[in-house]
Amino acid sequence: MLSFDLAEYTGLPLRWEEPDRLLFADGLPEVKASVRPWEELRPMLKDPSACPRGTAYFMYRDISWPADRPLLEKEQLRYDITVIPAARAGDEPVRTHGHYHDLVPGQNLTYPEMYQVVHGEAWFLLQQLAHSGHVARAVVFRARAGDYVLVPPDFGHVTVNTGAETLVIANWVQRHFASSFEEMRRLGGAAYHVLRANDGGKYLAPNPAYGHPVPLQEVDAFPLERLGFPPGRPSYLAGIEDPARLRFLVRPQDHRQEIALAWAEGGIEEGRTG
Repeated sequence: MLSFDLAEYTGLPLRWEEPDRLLFADGLPEVKASVRPWEELRPMLKDPSACPRGTAYFMYRDISWPADRPLLEKEQLRYDITVIPAARAGDEPVRTHGHYHDLVPGQNLTYPEMYQVVHGEAWFLLQQLAHSGHVARAVVFRARAGDYVLVPPDFGHVTVNTGAETLVIANWVQRHFASSFEEMRRLGGAAYHVLRANDGGKYLAPNPAYGHPVPLQEVDAFPLERLGFPPGRPSYLAGIEDPARLRFLVRPQDHRQEIALAWAEGGIEEGRTG
């Protein structure tokens, strides 16, 4: 049975065993998976009639060593892992449902989120929801194992498994925030569909439900050293070592400049990020 180790980019004794089992070792408490059925993705697909049956992906929320849990609860942080086996719905590679984040209480911006690719390849499609309610722009990050992707305030996002292998991603987020799925459902997914070309490559097709194509920028994932996360360092270890590095996820209103500069250093075109 095919399996692969996840310790290099999680810093945790984790192993994925195909087709559907995350193995926890050395006393790391096991977390039960929440599953996303393909049927729940049907309304977001370019061709809903091509929707497969079964499970699209697995979500493991709030993973940690017992000794680390009091610190994470005090800092209001949560570490999750999502496993997305390679699959397609017609010409569309498997993707997450897509969602926006809740507003920070008393603020006019939403909670950010930080991802790290643990195994495989991904495209992260981020789209900025302006306060007027329209999507102002979209950014696609191409990421490989070890890469980080920062989702700033006011951005919704979708993750697509663009590789031939199972994709594993880890994320840090404010532990009490909730995701909002309604807007993605209403518009039949994100502003762009990621599709498979005849030569096996991938390309982006505008979602006509958004009207005119949303302004789009494509970039490679870039280091987040400004925020304390150097290339290839497991985000779990970096976060536990110094939780202050992750306070931008909990109180983004106090870290607007650092978030904006982190994107600017990665070559993101100027635009509102908070």
